[in-house]
Amino acid sequence: MWLSRGSLVLFWGALLVATHCPPNADAHQENPFDKLLHFVAYGGLAFLLAWVVSLRSALTLQRAALVIGICCLAGALDEITQPWTGRNTDLHDWYADIVGAIAGVAVFMLLTTMVRRCADASETAGV
Repeated sequence: MWLSRGSLVLFWGALLVATHCPPNADAHQENPFDKLLHFVAYGGLAFLLAWVVSLRSALTLQRAALVIGICCLAGALDEITQPWTGRNTDLHDWYADIVGAIAGVAVFMLLTTMVRRCADASETAGV
């Protein structure tokens, strides 16, 4: 349990720092991979949060929606607070955060279902 919680705290902290570092003075053009980075970052955040939530009880659709909602709120707060550090708010970044969060939860649910089925098949086969 400490691994999942520790991973979540470290990842979320690193995400907060990375998205609030003042922009490089030499960087006058947008990173072409910016939306992909948002997608991957919030997908990872949602995956880790789903992992932590699932340790207490099964990740139902309601809990999955809660995880996605938390990530969407975190993404919105992230975008709203970025101007405090000289960065720009971008609604399209938030859209990428949302889609990433949905994908992260979907991947987590798919992987846990596959692992559970493999374990059930091993038990049935007597392995």
